[in-house]
Amino acid sequence: MTVAIAIYIARACLITGHVVGEQYSVVFKLAEWEPQISIKREQARALSGRAETIVHHRAREWSVTTQEFNSSQTDAFAEFLASVLDGSQFTFDRDAVALDVNGDPIAVKPFQCQLTDDDFKQKRWKKPGYYQFTFRIRETTEPLYGENT
Repeated sequence: MTVAIAIYIARACLITGHVVGEQYSVVFKLAEWEPQISIKREQARALSGRAETIVHHRAREWSVTTQEFNSSQTDAFAEFLASVLDGSQFTFDRDAVALDVNGDPIAVKPFQCQLTDDDFKQKRWKKPGYYQFTFRIRETTEPLYGENT
């Protein structure tokens, strides 16, 4: 079984039994995983037509869409997104496989990332009580919006 996993520090919209500042994980299946490269650059062009380009930043980004969740799973996933919406880093692995002795997925290729959007989308699925989430992440080793530890 291949699943995605996000490991985060709970900060907002806590579900029952969760504590602020504690580490939790959410496990989910991906419906879509679209990679992109984000480049911040500026280009100056001389009268002669010659251009000089300065690349300030390059990052790998992904658009992520989950498969549907039932209402109990939706609350846990909403906690994850609300907890990292402020630019906090979290660990993400789209290739988590198998389960350890506690029933948790084993991370295969984890990386640090942040949400790149200021919001995320939650939409109703075809069945009543089911929802799907869409959000964007950027691989990073440093916070985008200040120091959040």
